Amino acid sequence: MPAELEMEVTPRFWGLSAYAEFPREGATDQMSYDQALHAKRTELRPVTQLQEVQGGGASHPKGTLFAGDLKMDLDRSILWKGHKEIHLSPKEFDLLSYLFKNQGTLVTHVKLLRAVWGPEYGNELEYLRTYIRGLRKKLEDDPTKPRYLLTEPGRGYRLRNPADLRMQNAAEGLASFDWLSVVHDLRNPLATICAGTEILVQSDLTSANVRRLADNMRAAAVRMRELVSDLMSVVQGDPAVVRVCDLREVIVAASDSALATKKPGRVQVLFGVPEGIILHLERSRVERVFFNVIENAIEAMPHGGRINICAQKSVEGVLIAVEDTGPGIPDQVRDRLFESFVTGGKPEGLGLGLALARQTLRSRGGDIWTEPATGARFVIRLPVERAHRAIA
Repeated sequence: MPAELEMEVTPRFWGLSAYAEFPREGATDQMSYDQALHAKRTELRPVTQLQEVQGGGASHPKGTLFAGDLKMDLDRSILWKGHKEIHLSPKEFDLLSYLFKNQGTLVTHVKLLRAVWGPEYGNELEYLRTYIRGLRKKLEDDPTKPRYLLTEPGRGYRLRNPADLRMQNAAEGLASFDWLSVVHDLRNPLATICAGTEILVQSDLTSANVRRLADNMRAAAVRMRELVSDLMSVVQGDPAVVRVCDLREVIVAASDSALATKKPGRVQVLFGVPEGIILHLERSRVERVFFNVIENAIEAMPHGGRINICAQKSVEGVLIAVEDTGPGIPDQVRDRLFESFVTGGKPEGLGLGLALARQTLRSRGGDIWTEPATGARFVIRLPVERAHRAIA
């Protein structure tokens, strides 16, 4: 008994006991006795109120509990999912409310059985599992992949609030997020927009040049918006979005973005990538890998040249080769090409593009490497498990 409650109870308890032993003391008739008893009951009322505050009173309001889009009204024994009322049997409601009250905490099988059904049910594990399966069918979008009622193998169950998982994912995502990638990927489109605005103030531009600059700036702004959208997804704890993509479309989009800042006609891109290679990809991340490789090839050929891009399926997955007719990879950086801050001589290069490209691919089961060629030749591998599942 809490000390505060004990201090309130003890003197009143002894007072009531003494009055029970000598009920007629101070009372000349039945009416005065009843009045005195009423006075004692009144004296005990603060004890009842204090007990309710401590959580032991039956009249204590139970309130409403929330977890994700679930709302549980304990006073009226009603459960909603979103705006839809979910019908539960009385025992299902008792089971779920107990888990709700211990939200986020592991509740062992024995504790749950004894709390909901009684001490004699402590070993009825299959009984409990049957009710949990029934609740999952009513609560979960996919009972085989529960978001609310989680199983702790061999131990018990836990009610998870998806909102808590979202916050955890956001924290983990921010902790592991590659901020250098953001700096690197934002730098080029931002430079395009800045250079475009400086040129637009000139008065001797033709309408065709203005249109070309506007298109380049718009493409750069779209890339920046996609980067910010990816960052917001990490902050909000959203899982990476994997889409069904046509590989040729992804590479063509990356090539168009890389060519947008260059003078047309100076670099020719030849595609040997057949249509119909369908993969499950995080499109924005993979497209940026191709963008970095193609942009490096363009910058290596300031006087013009060709870039040949081809793809083929193999037992290892899909291999995409990007080869240019430029001067090739300098010998002094060939062995360290995929290390951070290693650059092949670009005056304003950060030396991050290829390092980030390899990191992106390897974290998704792929890879990138170089092969001997007249110019520079990069080979990108997309993982075999995705390729075999997704390619017809």
